[in-house]
Amino acid sequence: DSADKAARFIQTCDAFGIPLLFLADVPGFMVGTAVERQGIIRHGAKMIAAMSDATVPKICVVVRKAYGAGLYAMAGP
Repeated sequence: DSADKAARFIQTCDAFGIPLLFLADVPGFMVGTAVERQGIIRHGAKMIAAMSDATVPKICVVVRKAYGAGLYAMAGP
């Protein structure tokens, strides 16, 4: 649910020309059979698609640890 909210937020910021700032402290997306049943990867893909479609400036500050697809979804390096 949070990835869907983030995707909508990114699209709204892009529509109004508001730059995106991410403070990343993310270990990545969860994996496993329970996650697959819930479709978390599908929802995370919506956020990544919204990020790639956004034309506003994107800044990512890594606070502690950040790696994997979770960092990629937050405009990471």
